[in-house]
Amino acid sequence: PYTTLFRSINEKERSISISYIENYYIIKFFESITKVVEIRLPSEGRNTSVIFTVPSEVVYLTERTKEEFIYNVDRKNENSKKFELVRGIPFFQLEIEYFKNTKVGFISKIILNIDFTYVQIVIYILATIFLIFMLFTLEGYIKTEPLEEDDSSLRRFLRRLIQIPSKITDAVELSVNEWGDIYDWINYIFCGINGIFILSWILVKMPLYYALDKYKYMEDNKIESEKDLSFWRKFLIMIFDSIYGRDYINSLLFMFIISLIGSIMHRGEIVYAFLLLAILNLNTTLKSIVASIKVKGPELGASFLLLIFLVYFYSNLGFFYLNDNFEADIEDDIPDNYCLCLRFCFMTNFDAGIRARGGAADQMVRISFERHTYTYIIRMIYDITYFLINIIIMIDLVFGIILGTFSKMREEERECDNDKINHCFICHITREIIEKKKEDFNFHREKRHNLWNYINYMLFLKFSDVNKLNVTNLFTKTNLDNKNICFLPSYQDNFDDEEKEKEKDEEEKEEEDLEDEDEEEESDSDDSSNIINGAIDDNEII
Repeated sequence: PYTTLFRSINEKERSISISYIENYYIIKFFESITKVVEIRLPSEGRNTSVIFTVPSEVVYLTERTKEEFIYNVDRKNENSKKFELVRGIPFFQLEIEYFKNTKVGFISKIILNIDFTYVQIVIYILATIFLIFMLFTLEGYIKTEPLEEDDSSLRRFLRRLIQIPSKITDAVELSVNEWGDIYDWINYIFCGINGIFILSWILVKMPLYYALDKYKYMEDNKIESEKDLSFWRKFLIMIFDSIYGRDYINSLLFMFIISLIGSIMHRGEIVYAFLLLAILNLNTTLKSIVASIKVKGPELGASFLLLIFLVYFYSNLGFFYLNDNFEADIEDDIPDNYCLCLRFCFMTNFDAGIRARGGAADQMVRISFERHTYTYIIRMIYDITYFLINIIIMIDLVFGIILGTFSKMREEERECDNDKINHCFICHITREIIEKKKEDFNFHREKRHNLWNYINYMLFLKFSDVNKLNVTNLFTKTNLDNKNICFLPSYQDNFDDEEKEKEKDEEEKEEEDLEDEDEEEESDSDDSSNIINGAIDDNEII
């Protein structure tokens, strides 16, 4: 490239230009591996800049881990973010050492670089296409294949696996029953693709997540050695933390299990519609709705239990005092009583009474006030209180719990997004304050207090020899090992600098004022001496 670029320049100028470009790239290279962070020294009451070399082990840190750290960090206040940062460094170190010490082949490298969130989306799109295909082809389909007594699901699966290819290749027009075999064959392919991705995740990525979750559990419960963990505790950590704690693998496992059930079950096409439920892990709004129900599960369960008690109470009243009012739908000259026994009365009130717009009154006959005055008054109290308590208050109470939790979670997400955009992660200063100081907020966040520069600096301290560290780095490493955040710049440091500048300005102004006062005093003394001398001269003249 140098030859084509400097073809028209003589040899001397060309060599100078080439050396200049080489130096430029050398400088850029050292800028890429050398970073600067700002460290707070509480004993001296000031911040100092530390230059360090980015450790080569950082290449083993995956982008997925960085994204999970940014997404899961606690952003309540300044100290919570710093504590999460210091607490997350051992997890980064553990992941780096895992991939560094593990022999990773070509296929494993591909799997490590795969973002399984996108795999989840692709699998869901394939499932949707499969269901749309069923929607337009499954007309009047009845499975005519007889189910023998000794015909197991495995035998049907193997028999279809042998017969379907010949049916697909030989038949020009497929019969109704053969469409069902096509659905099964497509489902086998879909289930196989899904199973390959799940197996690759289990073999390559799950050991890392298991090690991270195990370390986190030991740190939270202050367990020093892994030997203190029982086999069942390790198993529960692997199931509930390593697998169940990852939404994308949950979605893949859910679709795989549904496809497997549909493959081996008689008339398994019924369960294929459940594949669409995987969208709950793809859409953030739907995920928030499900999370709001999950978070308020005990409150919703208690409300539902109270609703059952109230319906049972009204069922007793209806059975003992208003039994004749539940007669309706006369068939063959025999009235059908919905409250023939207490069990039927409870089922009627709970099923039709809750769903009906007017409550239990919609399932009861109308009576006249003139003929049945006493019964009418009881019915009025029964119907109105049933409608107010069970339909309006209890149902709205359940909806209020869900909507209140959902709105609270959405507000927390907005605050989290606002913190990501308008707050510095390290010192927590806002964009507004930085712009008032006539500084660039992006420069402050990306250059002065870059989050990944601090993470690389802490990893540099973790992988460095203690005997080769200077005083500042040794101070930072000691606090980092003790999970002390005093070495990170604080929010008040920005104002301390301003106060120092103001104090300097005030001192300079005071010095200038003193100099001006001295000059004024000197000028006043000169003027007074001139006046005295002039007065003496006038007296002499007089």
